[in-house]
Amino acid sequence: MKSVLITVGSTRFDALTVAAKSSILLARLAALGFSTVYLQHGHSPIAFEEDGHLLSNHQSIKVHAFKYTNVLSDYIRKADLVIAHAGSGTVLEVLYLHKPLLVIPNDALMDNHQVELGRALADQGHVVLGTVDTLADDISQIVHAVNISKLKPFRKPSGETFVKVLKDAVGFPE
Repeated sequence: MKSVLITVGSTRFDALTVAAKSSILLARLAALGFSTVYLQHGHSPIAFEEDGHLLSNHQSIKVHAFKYTNVLSDYIRKADLVIAHAGSGTVLEVLYLHKPLLVIPNDALMDNHQVELGRALADQGHVVLGTVDTLADDISQIVHAVNISKLKPFRKPSGETFVKVLKDAVGFPE
């Protein structure tokens, strides 16, 4: 029983929530063996049934949707794949937990910083970079063609490196 976490972070990312609940994407995820989708949708509007499950016609995949949680790391740990906006906090948390990550930058945000971060990490082999417009069409190719399990591990930087950079910046001798 495989699960995927789709997260938009703290800002609105309506396009990703629309893509996440599309029947095409849900059918393709089910065909790839995923049985559960956890959708953290933040302030993006979404339709719910009374029990909090997303309205869906798919019998083979369950979608659990929620605005926010204090334990996003618990969802990351149990996910076999994470699809996320390219916000630095979320991206680093997923990478530190060594989970395969498909980043979908929110290009509506100022300065395209998510696009830059996503592209840089994809170029280094840590993540797969996608777009919201092609997510449903590309998910099968992304999971099959790109061996997500062979992404390069992301190592936490050591405190010593930060101290050295800081000392160099302010001119302290070694």
